[in-house]
Amino acid sequence: MTSIDGKIIQLPFRVDLESWRSYYHHLCDEYPDAKWTWDKGVEELDVREAVVKCTNTQERSMRGWMLQTNRTDDGEPSVMANSNVRPKQKYIELGLPLWSWRIDLPLGPVERLAESVPSVYRWTVYEMPANGITPTHIDDDENVLLIPLYWPEKGQEFLLEVDGEWQDWSDVFRADGRALLLDGHTPHWSCNRSNQTRVNIMARMPRTDLEQICSVKGVF
Repeated sequence: MTSIDGKIIQLPFRVDLESWRSYYHHLCDEYPDAKWTWDKGVEELDVREAVVKCTNTQERSMRGWMLQTNRTDDGEPSVMANSNVRPKQKYIELGLPLWSWRIDLPLGPVERLAESVPSVYRWTVYEMPANGITPTHIDDDENVLLIPLYWPEKGQEFLLEVDGEWQDWSDVFRADGRALLLDGHTPHWSCNRSNQTRVNIMARMPRTDLEQICSVKGVF
């Protein structure tokens, strides 16, 4: 496979859903202070991409745990990806990793999967509460790994804009151990119209490394 343009595909590997859910609940119970929320983390977001686009309460309800940080310049763990850091080339010149695992959080089953897909980065445990909205955006030159841990059966929408038309892909999402890969370069939008919280594992990878993740098999 060389392209997933305008699509969401199901990957050939799966996760042990119960162990991944247990990991999520462990974060909730033991690491509540490490959870990113809009109110305490907005200053670390990209102003152009997030503050401008997320204009209402529903769009600012996003929250979760960043398992990796790109704030290696000041030594402090970040609760969200920070755009106001050294340029990428500066990291390379200094021999610093672009994304580093946070030492203040356990990785649980994520670590096992990450070892098999080394080009995947920005691992996140992401919550979308009831009535939450992710505004239309793209992830430049990236594919997005999505592993649903809790996905309400009703009231979900996940739309991709392909050739000027919006297509609803919400039917491919199931919290049954499946792993999905989204063409992040295609404009996409999502909402949770249920009264339950949606929980995903999310990460990103270069679009050029599609073959690597599509070759991984097994249960993690």
